Amino acid sequence: MKKIKYIFILLSFQGLFSQIFFDKIPIDKQLVARNLTTNQGTISIEGEARTVGTDDLVYDQWFTNEPNNSPSPENVAEIINSSGDWNDADSGKTQSSYVEYDGLITTLSNFVFLGQYNGHSYFRNSSDLTWEQAKIAAENAGGYLSSHQTADENSTVVSFNFFRGWIGLYQDLDDSNFTEPDGGWKWVTPSNETFESFDYMTVKLYKNNNLINSFDNSLNYQNGVAPFNFQININSELSKYSVEIFTNKNGSQQQIGNINDIVTGDVFVIQGQSNATALAYSGSSNSYLSDYVRVFSGGHRSSSGLLSDNQWHYGQGDGNEDSSGNTGQWGLVLAKKIIDELQIPIAIFNGADGGKPISFFQRPADYQSSTSSNYGRLHYRLDKTGLKDSVRAILWSQGEADSFSNGLSTSAYKIAFNGLKTSWLDDYESVQKIFIFQTRDCDCGTISSGRKKIKEAQRQLAEDYSNIYIMGTSGISVHSDNCHFPFSNGYELFGQRIFKPLMKSIYNFNYASEIDPPLILSASLTQNQTLVIETTSIT
Repeated sequence: MKKIKYIFILLSFQGLFSQIFFDKIPIDKQLVARNLTTNQGTISIEGEARTVGTDDLVYDQWFTNEPNNSPSPENVAEIINSSGDWNDADSGKTQSSYVEYDGLITTLSNFVFLGQYNGHSYFRNSSDLTWEQAKIAAENAGGYLSSHQTADENSTVVSFNFFRGWIGLYQDLDDSNFTEPDGGWKWVTPSNETFESFDYMTVKLYKNNNLINSFDNSLNYQNGVAPFNFQININSELSKYSVEIFTNKNGSQQQIGNINDIVTGDVFVIQGQSNATALAYSGSSNSYLSDYVRVFSGGHRSSSGLLSDNQWHYGQGDGNEDSSGNTGQWGLVLAKKIIDELQIPIAIFNGADGGKPISFFQRPADYQSSTSSNYGRLHYRLDKTGLKDSVRAILWSQGEADSFSNGLSTSAYKIAFNGLKTSWLDDYESVQKIFIFQTRDCDCGTISSGRKKIKEAQRQLAEDYSNIYIMGTSGISVHSDNCHFPFSNGYELFGQRIFKPLMKSIYNFNYASEIDPPLILSASLTQNQTLVIETTSIT
């Protein structure tokens, strides 16, 4: 099936003229992917103007954190309370249903009459039926499952005599807009309203609040529908772009949209456990804050937390996994140093979760349709923003949770990491390098032999694969809990240490000084009992 990767919101402008629907439209503070050849990104504004009714979902009344497709599959809708709120549900559930009829009648089959609104009549089918059975029963009686096109219609129908039951809203899995959990929702019957047409649409482009260009798109209607498509290039630089969207009719122009603070730049992923989360244990990373570090949503540990945070933020390093815009402290340091060096914006997607073994981060079968897993939540964020194919590198700090007495052997950890690596490279095709922070030989409730097994696995991974780089964490100050790190001489050093190796690997920078940690090539004991260690260090 086709799937639009980058849908945030479906807008409608209803009045005397056409309805305007957006399939693609940016949101405030959004980062769009940088084209590495042109050093530009593209703002996409696509959709259609309609003079006829539509079955697409224009108005919605979802209950808090709905739809969530949990437990999957939930591809139809029900009214769940006297406020008229909706919930996505399993279509196999049985219950009563709301039935609508085009016309003013008081009797329909054996259904219970509820009331009338705007030339339509509404009934209750009291039979406990699945959604599909209820749909067929309504249609066989000459009606259809109730399709609430406006807030007024929805509240009016519920006021007749509320009951929990099916409505005619379903998720079209074959629609081009389909994405879980909020894309592709449609009514079983389109609205029968008609509208006058617009002549053309205009998008004005601003840079740092100064108008720099204007684009027009004529609207050519066929069967009441006129598509529009704006592809606007912006430079990857430390500038903030904004767009204003207008409709035009007979020389009159009306603004229908305004999106601010759009940038284009590069994308990095951070994954692992608490030292990848890297929240503030002692000291703040706020000196590295920048308006050009961007984060979509946050590393939320629940599906509801993720789905309720559907916006872009300026990055912050001190918060935990469930805080909006979290980069982690060393993630913020790294992003700011890249920004200062290259003068381009950076997006950080931190999906880390403290105290979790490597098995927790593996890709499940339902990761593309469910946000119940850690892998699924990270994938959802990258897919929804259209950045899935633009990730430059993944940075990994994990291993303590596999270093307990019942932890993994060196070979088992390598197998697990290779499975995760295969999934990453399959889903994020632009990844050039994976950077591993070698687990520190500290406590966290682990055992010494367990830590050594994981550290050796990480060393071997970097030795076995040219696209894996390892960075040591020795010589970095440990927090008083002997598990995490303070900011100063701690997480700040994480970001500073990995910066130059990343710049060399991803951006082809060269440095005269030594930037790589020494790797042991051999160790031997001389006749006079002197230990000789040969490393990769050039000094």
